[in-house]
Amino acid sequence: MVYAGVLSITYLSIESCGPTIGKDVEWYNPKERMNCTWCNLEGADLSGAYLQAADLSEANLKNTNLQGADLSYSDLRYSHLHNANLTGANLDYANLGGAILDGAIGADFSRAFNVSFKYLKD
Repeated sequence: MVYAGVLSITYLSIESCGPTIGKDVEWYNPKERMNCTWCNLEGADLSGAYLQAADLSEANLKNTNLQGADLSYSDLRYSHLHNANLTGANLDYANLGGAILDGAIGADFSRAFNVSFKYLKD
């Protein structure tokens, strides 16, 4: 019994180290299935992914690398893009209504729809 307690403490310590990876990252393959509403893709590397017209509404995309991804015409309403890397991502005509974009870097929202005023730069 003593050993089981030690093992669970070790497990909890390992689990709390490093970045969080969402539960849906392992199976999500945008080449096979782009739509992923309500998915937890936190921490995923989707750099350069072709996600044109994908439905990612209400998805958890926190800390996700979307550098150079094609998100044009995508539905990103109410998605969580907190601290996402959007450098060079194509957001033309993407719907970002209600999306949380705090800490997102490199985004060009000039041709995206419904971006909250607080995320628009002068």
